Amino acid sequence: MNLWLVALLACKGPTDTGDLPEVPAFEDAQRVVTIGDNVGSNPSWSRSYIALLADNDDELFPAFAGSDLATVLPDAEVVRLDKGGDSFYTLAASAQPFCDECLPADDLRPTLVIIELGVNDLVATALAMLNDESLRADPTPALDEFQGDVRTVLRMTEDRTLFPTPPLVYVTNVYDPSDGVGDVADLVTSFFPFPGAEDVTPELGLAIIAGFNDAIEAEVMAIDAQPIDIHGAYLGHGYHYNDDTSPFYDAEDPSIWFGTVIDPNLRGAHELRRTTWLALTGESITAIPTDLPVESTTGLPVVPTDGWAKAIADSAVTAEIADADMTYVNIAADPEVALGEPSGSTFGVVAVGVLGAWITFDMGEQTRATDGDGEDLVVLEYGTLSGGTPEPYRVSVADSPDGPWTILGDAFGERAFDLAPAGVTSARYIRVESLAQMAEVLGGMGSPYYPGPELDAVGVVYPAP
Repeated sequence: MNLWLVALLACKGPTDTGDLPEVPAFEDAQRVVTIGDNVGSNPSWSRSYIALLADNDDELFPAFAGSDLATVLPDAEVVRLDKGGDSFYTLAASAQPFCDECLPADDLRPTLVIIELGVNDLVATALAMLNDESLRADPTPALDEFQGDVRTVLRMTEDRTLFPTPPLVYVTNVYDPSDGVGDVADLVTSFFPFPGAEDVTPELGLAIIAGFNDAIEAEVMAIDAQPIDIHGAYLGHGYHYNDDTSPFYDAEDPSIWFGTVIDPNLRGAHELRRTTWLALTGESITAIPTDLPVESTTGLPVVPTDGWAKAIADSAVTAEIADADMTYVNIAADPEVALGEPSGSTFGVVAVGVLGAWITFDMGEQTRATDGDGEDLVVLEYGTLSGGTPEPYRVSVADSPDGPWTILGDAFGERAFDLAPAGVTSARYIRVESLAQMAEVLGGMGSPYYPGPELDAVGVVYPAP
């Protein structure tokens, strides 16, 4: 028996396991426990797949009106234990995987447990293989270790000190952001550049994903739980979604469901909810949602389609930074990716760099920024709304790309600015300067491979000639 189980039993004492009720049906559940990682919590806590599953946003997803836990199980309590960074490995290794306050030992209510984990395990395995030639030659030890962690976590649902009444358990498998292409190592190292990505071949990448999902399937069957196939649902909507040579390209719905290499965007959160709802209830809702907002714009003034930056007038982006041991190349140094509407993805940002770096955006002769009611200008820096780390920057405006410049303010993350307090009625050019110190970036603020503020888009609320 694992030591953490021994400790739990010692703390909670023996539990009578005789005459336990049967596993409940979905419609009888009075408590829903969600166990997950950043996939479960993104694109934001309030719009994650779990949040939508619990209480649908009828305005954004009208086809799901009435198809949520709040409607179908109105008396059930939803206990969210999903946490960014969690994995099968971390929960298996934890001495206290769940808090006593969240799962009281005497709570006998019929319980539904939904487990979504594994993506962080996949990233960790990909990074381990980059550093271990023996794992690249034979990944069996990594797959065996992963299956052991899955077994430990799933068997927690059979521990009567954690779940006094046998719960109904559903478990997702792991999706493939490469759409069956297999370049998982390339995707991971686009964020965390490591030498040796070419040694993790597409064939090996696909074998690892298949091995992960085989392990999950085996352990799900072993405890008589129910599977949720998000791997199949997501094929055709990862980082090769618009490549018609991809084996899973979906011509009828060519949209990406990822905001980062591993985390879903709002559409992806909805699709994860839709797949889970189908597994739970058998209800198939296939209507494709339209006009979904980019999550980074939540709570900010609306920028019209023609209000986003049209061109880069000039720039001085940091190409690389270095400390005593290593040089970090800025792998998001192209300012033109921040033109036009926001992408909502880290693949659509420019990292401005450290103090002294800047970008000047041209809003266009016919769509310059003008002063209107309230805030007039929006800067989408990859911050908390986008699932990133807010980093500091300064915003200034001018009528000429050479200035003189009028400062509107300093900020972090996704922000809006008003022209009026600075005495400005209109401006064509917007300059965003980095205020990030090199020591801060090298010390852990964001990623040194994406140094300083990461800009997704710059727009104006009242574009006019």
